[in-house]
Amino acid sequence: NLLSSDSDRFQYLKFWECLHPLDNKLLGPLQAHLLNSTADYIDPCLKTVHYVEANGAEECIFPMRFSNLSILNSFTWNIPTYNKYLLNKINQEKIKFMYQEHKTFLQLLQYKNQSSKKQWILKSPGHTGMLDTLYEIFPDAIIITTHRHPIDIVGSYISLAAFVRSHMISSLGNYNEFAKEMIDALQIGMKSLIKFYHQYDNNTKLIIDISYEKLIKYPIDTIKYIYKACNEQVDQKCVTKMKKHIKNNKQHKYGKHIYNISDYGIKNKDVDIIFNEYIQFLIKEKIIKK
Repeated sequence: NLLSSDSDRFQYLKFWECLHPLDNKLLGPLQAHLLNSTADYIDPCLKTVHYVEANGAEECIFPMRFSNLSILNSFTWNIPTYNKYLLNKINQEKIKFMYQEHKTFLQLLQYKNQSSKKQWILKSPGHTGMLDTLYEIFPDAIIITTHRHPIDIVGSYISLAAFVRSHMISSLGNYNEFAKEMIDALQIGMKSLIKFYHQYDNNTKLIIDISYEKLIKYPIDTIKYIYKACNEQVDQKCVTKMKKHIKNNKQHKYGKHIYNISDYGIKNKDVDIIFNEYIQFLIKEKIIKK
């Protein structure tokens, strides 16, 4: 969201475009706004867990559902085998097809908006386990990865998934089994991420690692670091826009997303064991302290 405020340089995926890509700039946002209003009426806590607005930047998982291969589906429905199918990349050709379709989707928006000269800013946790395929379809991509301790990731991820699914089906079922399904998905994604890092270890321009804690604490300095790594200049106009965005969108603006992994039968030591490889990677890269 912060990068998308630099609209002179970047283009981003708007929420309404994810839902109604062929609509015009009046009808599309209106329909998205009506959907948001309805969702807010049903459960006002939604904007606390994951705030969206019609013209705001949104994640790739929404348009990726057009190819029927999106982690949004695993969030929404109780189909454990779907997660395994998607993240274990049982059919690599279908994963490749998903990214080819995603590229076509972005090209459609570029043509429609006459914005082909601007660089795309895209985001989705679903990319984590598929960076090799993403890089195959988008070979000039610069990958910015935001890291934090797995205990925070697990809590946030499971809580979000539980919130989404609980509004789509009558019951989450066994909480422990649900949590295991989500943790398995995270573990597969993180193992794939580390494998990808090792594969492209010498290409320093490809991957930029960011500490989530530092991003929250020092947002402008973090953005300057990203721009420098991309050989881009941060002018005063860009800084002013980002400071305005930060002022208008302070963390917990709509309330704090509260979660506790113990609610799902998980202990901190379990997370440390399951994600030990990723934790050691974060320590080695000095993203978190030992």
